[in-house]
Formats: sequence, C-alpha cells, structure tokens
Amino acid sequence: MAKKKEDVSRIKEKSVIIRPISKNGGLDSIHLALIVLVIVLVLLIAAVSYTKEVIIKNESASNCTYGSVNGTCSSPISNPSQIKAAFESIVASYSTSASSLSIVPYLSNTSTISVQYLPASKEWLAGISGYNPATKQSFYLETLINDSDNSKFIPFIEIAKPANLSQNKLVSTGVIQLANKYSCLQKNPVQVFWFIDPYSPGAIASLSNMTALEKRFNGSVNVTMKMLYTQASVGIAKQYGIVNAQALSGYLFCASLQPNFGKFSENLNSIYTNSYISPQTLASIANQTSLNNTQLSSCLANYPQVFERQNLLSSYYNITTSPAVITNCEYESLPQTAQNAVCYANSSLC
Repeated sequence: MAKKKEDVSRIKEKSVIIRPISKNGGLDSIHLALIVLVIVLVLLIAAVSYTKEVIIKNESASNCTYGSVNGTCSSPISNPSQIKAAFESIVASYSTSASSLSIVPYLSNTSTISVQYLPASKEWLAGISGYNPATKQSFYLETLINDSDNSKFIPFIEIAKPANLSQNKLVSTGVIQLANKYSCLQKNPVQVFWFIDPYSPGAIASLSNMTALEKRFNGSVNVTMKMLYTQASVGIAKQYGIVNAQALSGYLFCASLQPNFGKFSENLNSIYTNSYISPQTLASIANQTSLNNTQLSSCLANYPQVFERQNLLSSYYNITTSPAVITNCEYESLPQTAQNAVCYANSSLC
C-alpha cells in the first residue's frame, strides 16, 4: 500500500522537457517564410535604388553662362558680340548731337567696353570709360540695351539720348567708322582729310596736330586740308564781309600746298587771338614764311571754286563741326585721335 502512494506522488511532480535543437535553429516554417520575405524586400529596394534614374534640379543654377531666374538658366536672344556692336553704334551716334555730348565718342576708350546680361529684366548693361583732357576728368557711360530689340536703349548717369541712332560704329579710341562709306581707292599713302573752319575754336591749334601726324608717319600718310564755313565764319562775315572772312581759309589752304606750310602755321598761330585776321596781315605772314608768291596768288584766285568742292565733300561726310578728320575715306576722328585712325586703317604703320 505504501508503495502505491509513493508512485502517485511521483506522477504529480512538475517536470521540464528539453528537446534537442533541430536543423532549422528552432524556427518553424512560418517564421522562416517571414524572414525570407523580409530579405527579398530589402534586396528589391536596393536593386531599384541603383537602377532608377535620379534627376537633380539645380535650384541655384550657379553654372549658368548668363545667370538664372528662379533657378532656371537664362537664354538671351542676343549674344555679347551683337550687343557690343549695338553699343558701338549708340556711342558713335553722339557725334551728331548738337551739344557738348558730341565729343563723347572721341574721348571714349573702346578697349574698356564691357557687356553683361541682366536676366531678370532681359536687358544688357553695356559700359565704356573715357577721359576728357580739357577737364582732366574720367567718365563712364553706361547704357541698358533691350535683348530682343537692340535699337531700344536707356543711357545712365542722366545723359541725354542721341537724337538719332546712326549705323556708325566706334571702332577704336576716338575713331568712328562711318556707315555706307568705303575706304579710299588709293591705299598708300593713307589719305587724311583735315576739315577746319579756321575761326572755330581749336581749329588753328589743330594745325600742330596735323604737322605732327605727317612727321610721325614720314610720307606714309597724305594730309590735305579741307575748309569749312560754319557759324564761326558766318559771324566774321557779318562784320567784315564774306570775302574778308574767307581770306584766312584761302591762305591756309594755299599755304598747305607748299613745303613751308609748317612754318606758316607756326607764324599764324603765334599771332592768332581767336579774332579776325585781315588779308594784309595774312600776306605779311606769307612773306615772312618765304612762300612762293606766284604759286600762292594763282591758288588764291582759284580758291572760291575749290571751296565749293570742299563744301560738297564735307556734306558727303556730314561734317558740321570744326575741326574734324576723315581717314582713309571712312574713319572720322578728332585731330587729337587722328593717329589712332591711321593705325586702325593700316595697322602695319603702328
């Protein structure tokens, strides 16, 4: 009986059953399937990330040639060369201005021209610097030029727009290439026309520039004087008569045809006071210079006809101010920049 009770108590005691680890690491088939599914998804995502094309939008557009607007590169209609050509025409157009601005093209330095596109307004900012030797001051001219229509522009620094936009171009410092004009048939020596009204301010003084130019190029240029009749001579004619007013022009032109012209212009400049000079005084200067009187008298007698032809030539080049210089029949400059014109017309001389 005692033995039976002992067997019963052994059956009621709790026990721990330990099973050996199977070949699946203790995981059943369901857990294995879930793990395999996760691995497949990870591999799939990795594969997609390496094969999909990635598009990066450059919001800053820092590498744009002409800048950007709202992160998009700008594409102007005009290019810098076209804007430079348009700006050269704008600057050259000031030469026909009936104001002090007419001097701007001749004082501007073409090597300083700069152009920059403004994408926000679709305009170009063009600029050029210059120097006025009379006032010893530098200046800078800036102009906004429309990208789609280069004939539309706005000058800065409160400078007035030229009355008419010409097709002339500023091609070198102080040198304008005249539109629809062609180079001289005679290439050597380079032809230079020196237009002056001797009673206009600076005309007589420019004769020293003329002789210096001839000396500088030593026969490689042929300078001929062309006389003008501007308001300066009109004022003299009202007081002394047109014949007396034109006497100075006649003597200058005829003396320029003789070898001693340099000496004649020096003697004239030494007594000139920006006022009327009588024919008697001019004859005295001619005698002191030892000009050929026979040749001088013949030239003076024919000068009225010569003067008419010279006025037609000045009209052809639209020369209305004195002094002015035309080089190689197509480049206009001031006496002070005539050397630049010669060098531009024939670079082998410089």
